[in-house]
Amino acid sequence: MTRSTVAAAMLRKKGAMEKNTAKEDGESPVKWQKSDGKKFLRKGLWNLHSSDPHFSEYPLKNFTTNFKNLKKKVLNLMNRLFHSTRSLILDHLHTKQGYPHWNRHPAKEHLEDDVYKRIADTMVPSELRMMQTSYQDFPQDIFYVRVHAKKRKQMEQTFWIAKRNKTALQRHLKEAAEFRKNRAGIKS
Repeated sequence: MTRSTVAAAMLRKKGAMEKNTAKEDGESPVKWQKSDGKKFLRKGLWNLHSSDPHFSEYPLKNFTTNFKNLKKKVLNLMNRLFHSTRSLILDHLHTKQGYPHWNRHPAKEHLEDDVYKRIADTMVPSELRMMQTSYQDFPQDIFYVRVHAKKRKQMEQTFWIAKRNKTALQRHLKEAAEFRKNRAGIKS
């Protein structure tokens, strides 16, 4: 029996395994030790073992253990490859100009702290840039734009919060008046 035949047999038996996992009459599913799925898996391993002389050289007990170990090694290899590929991709994610992305860089958090503590108000951006090594990963003009944008955001934040609250209050008063009007119409 070839590997493709084993795979086809597994697909045909899928319905039988699903019957064992959830009974339609409300009973609990069959335990793994007595399930058709375990019998089918054991038979599939036996068929795979006997299908090729390379596998038949080894006892069936060793074959199942080796098969489990091989699966673990393949999973470990896949995880290592995934993490190494991910780190390679993340390392090369710089802007076209060659400096790192602002959103993922620690300089963003440092600048937020400095603006919040009003350190950025006491010095010009060139002096501020010399304070942190993370700031120096960015060109001067880019860093200056970020500093001024963050300062402007902090100054304007109180205005936008007040405007949002005023608009929400007006909307709430309008909805409350309509509710009172509708409720008064129902009582009459």
